[in-house]
Amino acid sequence: MLIHKNPQLICQQINDDYFVCVNPLTKNGIKVISVTQKKILDLFETNIDTEEIAKMTGYEEEQIKKFATILSDKNIVNFS
Repeated sequence: MLIHKNPQLICQQINDDYFVCVNPLTKNGIKVISVTQKKILDLFETNIDTEEIAKMTGYEEEQIKKFATILSDKNIVNFS
């Protein structure tokens, strides 16, 4: 499964540990994520499938998919 970061997404670091990600085109498109989660979010831009992201990060593929589903609910990522 390929996951794509929404091209309208704005991410801003709010402190050393967290980022806020906002899709300005939706009213419910805001999510605070950790630095580690931001690194995974950035991998979604590279057209790498969830299996490969799991290998690169050490997380299980199901964890990556669950994280992507949470972000999808906020219109931060899309699936293909």
